[in-house]
Amino acid sequence: MEKKENRKLLTNYVKSQCGTGFLSIKHCSKLSNSLVNNIIYNLNNIYTSKWKELNKIDKVKLFFEHIVDSSWSAITLRFSEDLVAKCIYNTKITDFIRRRLNENFKNRLGYVPEYLFSLEFDNKMFHIHGVIKPDNNFDLIKKILKTTAFSKKNRGFHYPEQFKLRCRMIYSPKGWGRYILKKSYHPKFDIYICNPITRQIAKKYCELLSSKNIHNAIRLTNCSKVD
Repeated sequence: MEKKENRKLLTNYVKSQCGTGFLSIKHCSKLSNSLVNNIIYNLNNIYTSKWKELNKIDKVKLFFEHIVDSSWSAITLRFSEDLVAKCIYNTKITDFIRRRLNENFKNRLGYVPEYLFSLEFDNKMFHIHGVIKPDNNFDLIKKILKTTAFSKKNRGFHYPEQFKLRCRMIYSPKGWGRYILKKSYHPKFDIYICNPITRQIAKKYCELLSSKNIHNAIRLTNCSKVD
């Protein structure tokens, strides 16, 4: 089963790089199973190595350049003073926000939608900029986001406009991506990327890697001849 899957995988790689000239579909079909397996093994190692070199900022740039479309919504969420005071000295504020969001999503929505955000500081306050995939539950998702911005004792109280949620369509994904990263120089700047988005970025990154990686994978087998 693994041999068939690897041969199919290699054939798909070659098709995606049609015209590069170093390996044809016909050539691919005649390679031995052991050579195909070695090529796929080395190709995966190349991808894994290059993926590990990317930091969160690189991944966010890839996400906004190649994945974000009109199905995503831009969000800005400002937090109430009492909630900020509760965790401002916490070294893991991003994780605090993530846990609050995920808990509220699971309790009220039944699942956690795909989202990412950057944590941005403004004097002693902080807020997040990001994107979320609302599916067909955007009204409820907006209520959940607002609930997350307040501590339990102050829910229901009126807060000034700056402590509320702003949602908008994404007309320029690259522009919104740059805005999210605009304070990446700040020592407390941080990014959260949910696992489904991370997998999408990894898949796209593999697709974007140049055809020379297949060539390198073949070279690493020390044999590119047809058996």
